[in-house]
Order: sequence, then structure tokens, then C-alpha cells
Amino acid sequence: MNIKEEFRLALRELVYPVCVVSTYNDETKENHAITVSSVTSLSFEPPSILVCINKDSSIHSSLKKDSNFNISFLSSSQTEISNLCGTDELSDKRFDNDFWDFKNNIGFIKNSQSVISCTIKEITSHGSHSVFFGDVVEVIKNSNTKPLLYGKGEYLDI
Repeated sequence: MNIKEEFRLALRELVYPVCVVSTYNDETKENHAITVSSVTSLSFEPPSILVCINKDSSIHSSLKKDSNFNISFLSSSQTEISNLCGTDELSDKRFDNDFWDFKNNIGFIKNSQSVISCTIKEITSHGSHSVFFGDVVEVIKNSNTKPLLYGKGEYLDI
């Protein structure tokens, strides 16, 4: 087994919150969304977070410095939206449902555990992904939910 495969399998064992990153492209007038697990808090001063996105994903070109995006931390009942936003073949159907609400044209998942709205302050490229550093501009919390988690290749419950 090569190091790339060993690394992938090792990370697959870890447990991550399931998130959907969404944005609106002002040029094309299109909404974009993708399921991600690589989301990390960065700083409390200023409140900031980082998100890693594959350069080949359709959302990538819409995420630019000073543009805005939302991170919806999914609740345990939202596996369907995770699968919808995580499957390339369904990318044109991601917004054809009632899972979404919108603020300033940018979608976020209704009834998710929380939504963090950000402005991109910096973008760094590394290998197959870009790291987007976002300053937090708004937080919506829903304390009546449990998080949707993913680990060992499946959705998990706590």
C-alpha cells in the first residue's frame, strides 16, 4: 500500500462533523454547495475558521478573496442533504428541495446544528486543495439538535 492510500485510510478512521459549504457566484448568478469534513476553527481574535476545498470541485472558482460563504454544520437528521451535496452527479439538484434558506443570496441549511457565515480573507493553495481562511461575520445556533458525524466510512450518532 502506498503512503497516499495509508493516509486516506488513517483519516477515514477519525470522526468529523459533517458540514455543507455554500456560496453564491455574483458573476454567474448561481448557488453552489459541497459537503466537507475539513473545517477547523482558527482564531477567536478575530473569530475565524478555515475550510479546505478540492480545486476540482464546482464551488472552488466561486470562492474568492472578500467573497462570502456559509458553513452549515449538519444535524443528525440531515444525511440526505449531506449525500446530495457530496455527490458530483447530483450537483444540479442540490437546491431543488426545501432544505435551504437564503440570506444575501447565499444558501444555508435550515434546521442545521449551526451556521457560520464568513468573508474570505486569505486563500492558500496546497496540492489538490485550497485552504480558505474566513472571518466570521454571523453565527446561527440551533441548540435543539445533535450533530451529524462521519467516521470509519459511515455516519455516526452520539
